[in-house]
Amino acid sequence: MGAGEWPLPDVLFGRPMAKFMRRGLSSYTLALALGLSALAAGAIHLSILAAFAVLVIASALLASKEGPPSSVPWGSRELVCIGVWFCLAAFCLLQTVPLPLAWVQALAPDNADIWSRALRPWNLPEPALAHLSLAPGRSVIEALKAASYGLAFAVSFQLGHQGGLRQLAWLGFGAALVVGLVTAAHQISGAQHLYGTYRPIDAYDAAPLLNANNRAGYLNLGFFCGLGLLFRAGARPLAALIGSGLVLVAAEVLLCESVGGSGCLAIGLVLAAVLPRTRRSSHLELNRWLQGGIVIAIGLAAAAMAIAARRSTLGWSGQTFEKFQLFSKAWQLARDHFGFGVGRGAFGSVFAKYQDQSQQGISEHVENFPIQWAAEWGVPVTLIALVALSWSLWPICGRRTFSSPVRRCTLIGCLVLLLQNQVDLGLEIPAVAALLSSLLGALCGASARGAVPSRGLSSQAVLRMGSGLTAVCLVLALALGVEAPSRLRHQLHAELAATNGPPPTGFWTRLRSAMQAYPAEPYFPLLGSSAALAAGQPALPWIARALERSPTSAQAHLELARVLHAGGATSQALSALRESLELNPRSTVRVLQLGEAWGLSPEALESVAPAGSIGAPFLVLLASHAKDDQVRTHLLERAVEHDPGHADAHYQLALELLSSVRRQAEGACAAQPRECLLRAAEHARLGSRPGSSRTAILEARLLAERGQPQEAEELLAQACERLPGDLDVADALVNQALANDSPRLEGAVRSLVATACSNPERCGATHSSLGNRFANAGSWHLAVAHYQRAAEEAPSPAAWQALAGAADQLGLGTLAASARRRLALSRPATTEGAKNGDQ
Repeated sequence: MGAGEWPLPDVLFGRPMAKFMRRGLSSYTLALALGLSALAAGAIHLSILAAFAVLVIASALLASKEGPPSSVPWGSRELVCIGVWFCLAAFCLLQTVPLPLAWVQALAPDNADIWSRALRPWNLPEPALAHLSLAPGRSVIEALKAASYGLAFAVSFQLGHQGGLRQLAWLGFGAALVVGLVTAAHQISGAQHLYGTYRPIDAYDAAPLLNANNRAGYLNLGFFCGLGLLFRAGARPLAALIGSGLVLVAAEVLLCESVGGSGCLAIGLVLAAVLPRTRRSSHLELNRWLQGGIVIAIGLAAAAMAIAARRSTLGWSGQTFEKFQLFSKAWQLARDHFGFGVGRGAFGSVFAKYQDQSQQGISEHVENFPIQWAAEWGVPVTLIALVALSWSLWPICGRRTFSSPVRRCTLIGCLVLLLQNQVDLGLEIPAVAALLSSLLGALCGASARGAVPSRGLSSQAVLRMGSGLTAVCLVLALALGVEAPSRLRHQLHAELAATNGPPPTGFWTRLRSAMQAYPAEPYFPLLGSSAALAAGQPALPWIARALERSPTSAQAHLELARVLHAGGATSQALSALRESLELNPRSTVRVLQLGEAWGLSPEALESVAPAGSIGAPFLVLLASHAKDDQVRTHLLERAVEHDPGHADAHYQLALELLSSVRRQAEGACAAQPRECLLRAAEHARLGSRPGSSRTAILEARLLAERGQPQEAEELLAQACERLPGDLDVADALVNQALANDSPRLEGAVRSLVATACSNPERCGATHSSLGNRFANAGSWHLAVAHYQRAAEEAPSPAAWQALAGAADQLGLGTLAASARRRLALSRPATTEGAKNGDQ
């Protein structure tokens, strides 16, 4: 029974997909390749990418045997488009060829310099051979990707020329719908693992396409394929099913919370509604006004569905726009490696030298594909490739495309995806790029229908040569390919952290392999420095290499401080800590942790604070860890001097001055309490935020210190009504009501407990704090009640001990004895747990 007679496609896919399947076995393998790449994390892993490439090769070989070679006119434009991808694959392979270091020095001096210094921490001479690529193991994988895309384009061109564009559009829409459904299932179930097994490293969601921006782009492409099918379906019952699927796909685009993806969806919908139809448009197509109404209805339904699922408006973060700052820095990298680039796939390991260190995370891509190509392939190759691709694809914008709703909307989907990839680099994901290549190939094939067959290369020759190149790339990728730098960073860091001491010999072997795979990566020498310190070996060569590759890295300067302190150079270590704060003010916590681990006093750490506003947050944090009242006041005053506009410093200083006034006999305000009150009032004014709990607490404290405790209590009560659920203001009201012996105390305590007891730990801490306050006030019955609740909510030795002591005060011997038994039972488990934790 032939492929065209097999009834299974009718059963599984319905008539449209069955027609696609009956076009030959090549359609089976292409559909399977695209579906596999979409559902298996985008085919970002080599094993899935290899399976995808095998299926594409099989599809091409089968397509070369289906029909006579002359049935497909391989014109010059089509050959150029396919040839560009094959030439880019060949160029990737050229970047991985080992060359004498002197040759690399002549062709790419910066690349040669990186290779010559790569293994200096090992005290090894510079290598005799080097590569143009700074990540040869990734470049062979990128060669496989490029060859596969070209081959998928060629197969789809032949299918499109044979009338298979509509079926490919069904495939694109179906793939997007399945991705949307699987994503929705993971969202509804709250899954943290993809398919319950795979735990992504750097992804926020568990979905077939892990990155939300990339997922939005893929769904957009499939959405517009489906929109064209909807326009063509007209009033048939099938249209209702397509429309329902489109609403789901569009809602998932919005739920990605991608500015680029949602914006491109809106642009595409406008284009779909306003682009004119030609006179040759299909008689089955809906009229323009009805199409516009459908577009508006789908957009509104998708927005309502997305908002209902999220139960809030979409919360796009300003961080989305930070990626625009990458472009100028990435272009600088491209200019420094103008001729041959850094090697395809090497951007993530080279860019650290150029990256803004205050940015969170490591930029693995530019988020703009022309700049990404220029940085990795070099500017000349990128310009040639972009011009050649634009020229070869230009015919798909002709009248033939606009005469069909399916072709027109598929083109819109391709255009909005390319537009989004100016700010969201989804084309680095094989699933996204493969579907785009297939649809572009089908559009080219459809636009070439009726053309005079070319006398150049036959379709058989093109498909077979492309299959051979892809097969060569596949073998090289399996033999020489390496993990992405992000995964290697994670693996090596986890291995070093797990040892909690000198690393095993195997760690050094794996670290050396990683540094040979990515000679420009600065994180691997950092790990080497930490490992050398743990093993008692010289660490300076390692940290020197890390600083060579990323001189503005705050993390590298923190590691330099550790190395210098281990060598006894404490003053230089403090300078390195200050440098790290200047480079990245977000490193304040880590700097303070190192200072405390070294046993440095707050006075010594004060010198670490950089001049100006950068040093203020560190001084505020340092003050919060100081035990001496006068030291805290001094550090907060210094923070205000560094940054007079730092509201948190003013707020903390106001609280500190008010506490000093209350103590009277000690602290900075013992001699001049009135002057301190005036200073506290001024700092409270500068640190206040209108309508916030902070302002209410400060004003109440000032009223209480001025002898107006009732007014302070009333102010806090009003703030509690205005800010329900605010733990700080509820706690302040309890303190003031307790000091006033107010009848409002009981209600204030209930409100505080209701606010705090959303989780057991915080609930236990709140009851323990209330128990302490009532114990200090001599209200032992209330103290016992709260200590008992604290022990029930969050059992701990401290909770049982406090309960036993309070019970003794009331003569409740049975309760005290019970608490002490629980205390005795909890201590062995706690000790054992501490031992296990130390190990």
